[in-house]
Amino acid sequence: MKKLLIVTYGGGHSNIIHNLYPHLCKNFDVIIFALTTAEDFFENKKIKFNNLEYYASKLNIKDEAQSLGQRLIKDLKIDYSFLGFEKTTLYYGVSGLDCLINTSYENLLLDYLNEGRKSFLPIRFLENIIDFECPNYILTTNSPRFERASILAAKNKGIISFSIEDLLGDSRLISTKDPNPNYIGDYIFVMNEMAKANLIKKGFTDYREIYVTGQPIFDSVYEHMKKKQIDTPKHPIKVLWLSQHIANQKEIFHQLVDSFKDKNDFVLYVKPHPNENYLYMKEFINHKKYKNIFILEKSLLLDYIANSNVVLTQFSTAGFEAIAYKKSLFVLNLFSSNYPLDYVKLGLAVNIKNIDDLFDEINTYLFTDKYKIIKQNVIDFLPNISASNEIVKCINHITKTKF
Repeated sequence: MKKLLIVTYGGGHSNIIHNLYPHLCKNFDVIIFALTTAEDFFENKKIKFNNLEYYASKLNIKDEAQSLGQRLIKDLKIDYSFLGFEKTTLYYGVSGLDCLINTSYENLLLDYLNEGRKSFLPIRFLENIIDFECPNYILTTNSPRFERASILAAKNKGIISFSIEDLLGDSRLISTKDPNPNYIGDYIFVMNEMAKANLIKKGFTDYREIYVTGQPIFDSVYEHMKKKQIDTPKHPIKVLWLSQHIANQKEIFHQLVDSFKDKNDFVLYVKPHPNENYLYMKEFINHKKYKNIFILEKSLLLDYIANSNVVLTQFSTAGFEAIAYKKSLFVLNLFSSNYPLDYVKLGLAVNIKNIDDLFDEINTYLFTDKYKIIKQNVIDFLPNISASNEIVKCINHITKTKF
């Protein structure tokens, strides 16, 4: 059985890999190199993985890396509370050792002060892992640092690489120290035609094929849709607010909630952001004694997206899940902010600049044809397929017929 090495960070990256993992194991000996929070993720999922400590030990650089990492943390005043001292020192130490191949310690500090972790690109370390594991193929998402380094190392070693774009192909972080700005996998999997067009527009040439497969993190939406055939009634109109952990959020929340006063034909469900302290929400709603506003504390988000008529957000990536459900999406932008993810510019949502316009716009969207172009864009945006199945099908075809 041929060997597939997967290099992944945590968050959405490890979620993508988790969806693919059981399918890939049918045809490959799969090895996961889990970085940062991906360790806890795969440990909780009871999926075997190797971590940075494992490879640093196997390559006999652990002591040297920890020593350098401790020095870097001290000199750069790095906050190590998130991952803990041991993991943070090893991460910085391994990354720093690669940097020191081509620069001095003083320049390493200067580069970090100018670029942060973008200055890390441990290609040699990943080349050594490749020599140790001898994989036939490498798979990553499109994260920087170790994931990017794994693709570049694979190219240097003549190993076929696969990469998965997590969003729309327009969010790549390129370090000024990157020796290969054209970094991209040999075979790339994207969520839709827009993402494919974005990659082509960027001028990437060092790849063999781009496949439109959908996005594995939305597979749970499609599975949920199969189980929950829900016909959402139009009255009362159910609005789901996906809150964000950003500045002015309390003021925005107060304006939003107050606007629902005496709106008996509307119900508001509030889903706090996972990192948000939402005690102020509960206190405000209880004080005002609203009867048509509810906070979702431990509820399954997909159930409420499915049962909502309208999803309201700023730039939450859960908006994509609403789009996968073909829901009406509205962006609340009361301070004319530049959001990092702009559903309005993508043609997928209606922009609400004034809270007084919200209810008229909702009724217009639901009961007229004014926004038929946006409605069609939402329908066309994501392919209605299991992305995990499509990606694995492509990988199996590529590895069996080409290599």
